[in-house]
Amino acid sequence: NYVRNTVFEPSNRSISKALPHYPIPIFIITQLAVDLRHQGQGLGRISLKLALENLCEINKKMPAYLVVIDCLNNDVQKFYESFGFQELCEHH
Repeated sequence: NYVRNTVFEPSNRSISKALPHYPIPIFIITQLAVDLRHQGQGLGRISLKLALENLCEINKKMPAYLVVIDCLNNDVQKFYESFGFQELCEHH
């Protein structure tokens, strides 16, 4: 386990206005992946659902304001956007 210190400037003004001032407690999902041989079977959706359910439980004892996804490419970003996630900032 590790803790990563992430600093970002939200490009979405409506989201950034709703957040408290830095530091903001967040949850980060860095690499939730499905093996290429098993993609297209809904396993990514199921994995994301289980991860978010676990974070909801953790949030009861250790509150956070956001779930930040570290997207590796545009396809991954589109996957998360299909579940309502919004881009906060561009990360290069």
